Amino acid sequence: MITQNYRVSCEEFEGPLDLLLYLVRKQEVEIRDISLSRITREYLLLIKGLENIDFDGAGEFLRYAATLLAIKAREMIEEGVLEDDNEYETKESLIQRLEEFKKFKEKGIWLKNALNFANTMYTRPYYDYPKGVDVSIDKFKEILESIKKGTPFEPPTTILFHIEHLIDKLLLKLRKLKQFVFSQIVKDSEYGEVVGFFFALLEIVRQGKAKVIQKRPFGEIWVKKR
Repeated sequence: MITQNYRVSCEEFEGPLDLLLYLVRKQEVEIRDISLSRITREYLLLIKGLENIDFDGAGEFLRYAATLLAIKAREMIEEGVLEDDNEYETKESLIQRLEEFKKFKEKGIWLKNALNFANTMYTRPYYDYPKGVDVSIDKFKEILESIKKGTPFEPPTTILFHIEHLIDKLLLKLRKLKQFVFSQIVKDSEYGEVVGFFFALLEIVRQGKAKVIQKRPFGEIWVKKR
């Protein structure tokens, strides 16, 4: 523990803090000659340089320091001797510093966990999309006019597909092949059926019966059985 490793070093005494308290209680060391504020400053500098703070050890130091401070204050009052008020702010100052250190440690742990979580995330790699064609308004008007003069407009034929039927087809294919490329399934399908297959694929993925893998933007979509 850090309290055991910390040693008080001054003209009147040199050794661990618990031994100092023992000798003071035995009246073998004069507490009036010991600067508790100096001891506290040295201890705070010590724990400030540590990567991991032992809060149990810091609490033990606080207990020793508070006891020594109480003994010294009692003797000063009995003898009518007044010293620097900073000496008696030691306990409150130490508590405040320890709370600050604890907050920084907790934030450090949170940041470390956040970075570790970020390293497990998959992000889509950068893809340089082709630039669009630069078409002027006049050119666009010419295209519209040419369309109007072309084949007469015919309403699209509406074809209905039952999603359940398409889901069954995909699941049957998965049971046989374990995996397949989505484009191979829909290569001979009409546009409406392709859309239906896509919604069917989304549904079986949602149900946890399959997973999809696309290694690059606009690349092949692999469907694998879970």
